[in-house]
Amino acid sequence: RGFVRIESGELGGAGTRGYLSYTNQQSEKWKGQGDQDQELFNFKIVQPIGEGQLSAFYNWSDRQENDYQDMSLDMISRLGYDWDNYSAASQWQDMVDVANIYQGVAPGPFPSPITSPDDAYANAAGLREDSLAGATLNLPFGEGWSWDTTVYLHTNEGQGIWFTPYRATGSIGSAPRGNIVDAPDGSGGTIAAGTGAPISVRTTEYDIDRSGVTTALTATFGAHTVKGGLWYEDNDFNQARRFYGLELAAPQRDSLKFMKDPFFTQWYVGFNTKTMQFFLQDTWAVNDALTINFGFKSLDVENEAAAIQTPAVLAEGKIEASEGFLPQVGFNYVLNGQSELFGAVTENMRAFVGAATGSSPFATTPANFAALEASGGLEPETSTTYEFGWRYNNANLQAVAAIYYVEFKDRLLVNTIGSGIVGNPTILQNVGDVETKGAELGAQWEFAENFSWYNSVSYNDSEYQDDVIRIDIVAGLPVETVIPTGGKTVTDTPKELFKSELSYDNSVLFGTLGLDYTGKRYFTYTNSICDPRTGPAFPTPCSPDGKGSVDSSTIFNLSVGYRLKNIGFEGLTIQANVTNLFDEEYVSTIGSNGFVNFGDAQTLLVGAPLQWFVSLNGQF
Repeated sequence: RGFVRIESGELGGAGTRGYLSYTNQQSEKWKGQGDQDQELFNFKIVQPIGEGQLSAFYNWSDRQENDYQDMSLDMISRLGYDWDNYSAASQWQDMVDVANIYQGVAPGPFPSPITSPDDAYANAAGLREDSLAGATLNLPFGEGWSWDTTVYLHTNEGQGIWFTPYRATGSIGSAPRGNIVDAPDGSGGTIAAGTGAPISVRTTEYDIDRSGVTTALTATFGAHTVKGGLWYEDNDFNQARRFYGLELAAPQRDSLKFMKDPFFTQWYVGFNTKTMQFFLQDTWAVNDALTINFGFKSLDVENEAAAIQTPAVLAEGKIEASEGFLPQVGFNYVLNGQSELFGAVTENMRAFVGAATGSSPFATTPANFAALEASGGLEPETSTTYEFGWRYNNANLQAVAAIYYVEFKDRLLVNTIGSGIVGNPTILQNVGDVETKGAELGAQWEFAENFSWYNSVSYNDSEYQDDVIRIDIVAGLPVETVIPTGGKTVTDTPKELFKSELSYDNSVLFGTLGLDYTGKRYFTYTNSICDPRTGPAFPTPCSPDGKGSVDSSTIFNLSVGYRLKNIGFEGLTIQANVTNLFDEEYVSTIGSNGFVNFGDAQTLLVGAPLQWFVSLNGQF
């Protein structure tokens, strides 16, 4: 990884200044085969205007990353932590054999040690190129007034890629296993029907073109600082599911290059999201000890979906999330020169997502969306947060303690059918409330010269308040099914977190030994692997087994560095870092493929083993 930043200093007599920076990172995956590369370019220029200033920026990034395999508990036990995606470069025949067996072209069993096509996805990758540009004007005027405005423009092109055995090259429409039409090879040629691979490249493609403006006016009147402002954004987001052909002899497409010339587009949808937010707040210095902050925001977000390719496969229509009054009030009270109390109550609303995938109301069929509208539609998720705490600060000790309570209403749940990677249509529904209670404690203690010790601990108790009631079709008739989520722990919310860092720094030699503890986390809504549903179709449900979780983990990290001084410029620093010092095997991420009601979901990513890095940093 290389990084360079050049700062101009003051240019001419007008105070103009700016910088350029460039980063290039090239890395192999820590397991399996594939690369993870990224380039970044950042530019900013600042021009003082009286007491204010005008600044402009441009940021560009380009990344190409091969993904890691989504795992389940069974896969980790059966295949091991080092199991990863297939690579077309060295495992092409295995990939072809899996596809042929799945499609019924060849007899089983699957090549050992896999037992299904979902055990080894192939050449998964994410490609994304972004450009973000904007300008900001800060303009003080009058006595205690200032106006701040930012305009911005963001464009993006991206593809999520994997080589899929679920659709053969040349297969279109509702016949994913028939090699029935010619397919472009991506280089101007053609793969004839019947001669392509039983595999194709499936992409989820997207492009973004969004622009917006934020503007705020601030005025000071004695003990009051009043601020009000607007945010407006218009976001066009197009998304498509496409398939690209592969030759049987060997794959001719590179998973780290943007795909072109598809043989089949399953769906192509355009989304427009318009966001308007207004806020008004007052910070009131009541006296030397007490400061009160209060205000509100008004938020309106309208999502619209329309098929670009017809007939529409996924939902079309409009949905709006709007709330005219979302209040917030907080305070800060100084007890003495070393400690203070603080607290706040805040209401928030989450807008709907305009997309054809994920937790979006449009990621379903037109019929499901129509049924959703007929039943009264969806309510946006809302929350009310209460927080109270104490801060302490003296020469050698800084500490904070806080408690909080959150009421989360109208939770939205995505019901998914089949493996998440297949991309089947989903349906979104409001399923009740969530209650969260928690506490946090942190302290930084400089207990001796050049030594410091940081510790933080938190406890979080988040529970679903309601069972999910779902209507299943059994023997052609609607049957009510109860999914017992009430009283269960919210997915991906460990009850305990602990972090500790012991540091030394004498301005020349420095180092840190750190510990990170993460408690048990659930990846199913019922906290169960077995099926606990109740209803006429499920006369003998299992008792929730509590096994829909990953174990707690404790990871140590170490860094050591040395600063070289008096060598002709500002300084040179050499630093070594070791992550996962004791080479623990653990699950780092859950929910990589979403969450399910129950079952051993393939939605886990395992943590990297011991890794070490050396970096050199200098300024002149």
